Amino acid sequence: MWTGESLRNRRLELGVTQRRLAIALDVTETTVRNWESSKHIPSLTPRQTQTMCRILQLSLDEFAEFEHLAS
Repeated sequence: MWTGESLRNRRLELGVTQRRLAIALDVTETTVRNWESSKHIPSLTPRQTQTMCRILQLSLDEFAEFEHLAS
């Protein structure tokens, strides 16, 4: 099950910084921290979703499961 913690773990496994993810998604680092601490659920545009999937090496199906479980 995807959680903020699993998002963080995936990012760290791939060596992606919060800053890099934030810049790529055009959000703040604080936003990424809030997602990872489960304070907020990502609300992304289709373009941001594709970017996150590419950076975190997830398929759209895997990411869709994450979004469904998080809501």
